[in-house]
Amino acid sequence: MAVVGAGGRMGSAVCDAVRGDPETELVAEVGSGDGLDAVLDAGADVAVEFTLPASVRRNTAWLLTRGVHTVVGATGLDDADLRELEPLTGPANLFVAPNFAIGAVLLMRFAGEAARHLRHVRLGITELHGTTARSTLPSGTALRTAG
Repeated sequence: MAVVGAGGRMGSAVCDAVRGDPETELVAEVGSGDGLDAVLDAGADVAVEFTLPASVRRNTAWLLTRGVHTVVGATGLDDADLRELEPLTGPANLFVAPNFAIGAVLLMRFAGEAARHLRHVRLGITELHGTTARSTLPSGTALRTAG
């Protein structure tokens, strides 16, 4: 497995998790100064994409067209991007997780369920980021929760 965006907070956490799992092998840690060729050079068949919104679509398309199964944990893909990426999934699979935290996944699910039953209620989302966060507002989690 390769991690693209390995130098970031979440990317380095994914690297640590993969290293700690005896059933997986981390073969490439791709940072911002590295090229994506490092994924292929290392022989990775799966890549976790955890870069910034500006590069996630381009990186994902590059990985998929080269047959690398891709898990996207970064934000920045909208519905139009997903429609454009779908034809590239022939030889490789794509899994997009707007947030890896179980609490956030449940929040998105519960918000969708509540919206079906409470159509008259107006929803507002307040989002706070730590001072070291590099991504911009609104996050993919907030967009997916509101959508």
